[in-house]
Amino acid sequence: MYVLRSDAAAVIEPYEPNATATAYVDPDAPSQAFLERRTVRMPFVYVGFGGLLALLTTLHAIGARNPGQDTELRLGDEYGSTRDETLLGFDLGTINSLSKYLMLGSPVVLALSLVGTVYLTYRAEPSSVQAEITDPIGVTAVGAFVAALGLIAGLALYTAWSFSEYRRLRERIPQPRPPSPFRHPSRLVTILYTSDGLDTYGKRVKLTGFAGVVTVFIAVILALVLVWGA
Repeated sequence: MYVLRSDAAAVIEPYEPNATATAYVDPDAPSQAFLERRTVRMPFVYVGFGGLLALLTTLHAIGARNPGQDTELRLGDEYGSTRDETLLGFDLGTINSLSKYLMLGSPVVLALSLVGTVYLTYRAEPSSVQAEITDPIGVTAVGAFVAALGLIAGLALYTAWSFSEYRRLRERIPQPRPPSPFRHPSRLVTILYTSDGLDTYGKRVKLTGFAGVVTVFIAVILALVLVWGA
């Protein structure tokens, strides 16, 4: 099914007029015939998203009712932190600043690159849409790809920084400590679903989990675009 006639025309463009071609016909529905046998991916995408939503809803239903709320935290001078101020040799403050620069700048570059790609594609001749990487369309497409990678990198760095902050807060919880939300998915999902009433510890867990989920989601979308566009 094609919404635009031009999309259907692009599919049959490689076939020469009056040439003999093999068609695939459903014997039970002769009116449905196909020139190319391809797997339809969208139903699998819908099933996957539906299954994920059902899983998250189930985890939320079976999880604790108030994780991340009314968590007792000791004052900073009442315990000795064992956490370093660095991550993989880099200062945590530097990682936090870099992540924010990437998260703010990458979407702007991505939006401009996508607009430029669409504009150049619209203005180009049908026969020249497939351009080399050095052509204007190729440059804007590469710019969009690099910006998407930058956004993923920024989110990943922020997730790493936020997780370090979460571990610092967790050290301040007196024993016995509640189960870690990152080892008990039901608690993490419940915190992500909670909009009000979270304490400092719960908010840090929510930010860390949300950043991690968004990072994985964008990375998967980019991977699917690359695979399907290949």
